[in-house]
Amino acid sequence: MKKIVLSLLLIISLKNNAQVTDVVTNIDWPQDIITHNNDLYIVERSGQRIIKTDLTDATHQITTLVSGMINMYGVAIHTNYLYFSQNTTDKIFRIDLTATNPTPELVLSNALGAYSIAFKGDELYICERSNNKIVKINVTESNPVKTDVVTINTPEGLFFNGDDLYVSGNNDYKIYKVDTNNPNPTATVLTALSYGIHAQGMTVYNNELYFTQANVARVSKIDLSVANASPEIVVDSGLNGPRALAISGSNLFISDSSGDKISQLQLGTLSIHENTIADQSLSLVPNPANNVIQVRGLQELTNYSIYSYLGKKISSGNTNNNTFINIESLEKGVYFIHLEATKSTLQFIKI
Repeated sequence: MKKIVLSLLLIISLKNNAQVTDVVTNIDWPQDIITHNNDLYIVERSGQRIIKTDLTDATHQITTLVSGMINMYGVAIHTNYLYFSQNTTDKIFRIDLTATNPTPELVLSNALGAYSIAFKGDELYICERSNNKIVKINVTESNPVKTDVVTINTPEGLFFNGDDLYVSGNNDYKIYKVDTNNPNPTATVLTALSYGIHAQGMTVYNNELYFTQANVARVSKIDLSVANASPEIVVDSGLNGPRALAISGSNLFISDSSGDKISQLQLGTLSIHENTIADQSLSLVPNPANNVIQVRGLQELTNYSIYSYLGKKISSGNTNNNTFINIESLEKGVYFIHLEATKSTLQFIKI
């Protein structure tokens, strides 16, 4: 029986040298990124913009939120506001995401060499790279005042996992862990990296800390549940200069500054092996569909699962060659249906 290789969008890899898929291309030096609801927000540093794209839209059209702002770096979201740093002007701004034409509003004017930013509750933590410090402000205050948190040599990346703050150091090639519940927090070394190969952006998925290493064009990870765990390479091909990471569902999005693109890696909610193939004899009709879909070509009753484009399991059941599957309640977008008996996955569009 003739086989076809499953679309790259469904290539899953839980081992080294995983393959990535380019999601957004031709953007000018993307820096920090963050996901919120179904949107991916991107700091376009050289393009002097903050842009967004709807991750459920297969075309990934770009919307510009901010333009004409130089040297933007970090980005974070709190309630309906998106905060961003301007590292050469030492400033933090915010925009209202509910506004039709958002206007940047100054929040802080003395964040020395502001790089990455991250929220814990109402407190915004800021990498003051020029000052070798992590500081914080309470954004609910009308005139926020900085409070020192911890001293770290040229801090660059920040990420919260619960109360634990992970910080990457640029000049000492280390990743630190800071317990922010401690009234006198200290920075504990989580891992020391090879000389000259420092970490930048970070995120956590399934208790593993993923981090970028732009100068060697790779993404690595470390198991947070294992004491003294060693870093493991996740991706070391298909990238040029990865800077930042963001998670949506089981998808890892990678800001590739030198490649002027955003790439994507599936981390495993849709647990299909890399070598999964789909029978060409199987088809979904109608496709696109509004109310129901039917799998044609099945030889037996099989269990199925429907997943969103972001890898989240939506529904499950069983079907055969004569059964219709109701999709009326699904929102418009791209979905995948995995068929257990044939180990096949098919894509469909809900309209």
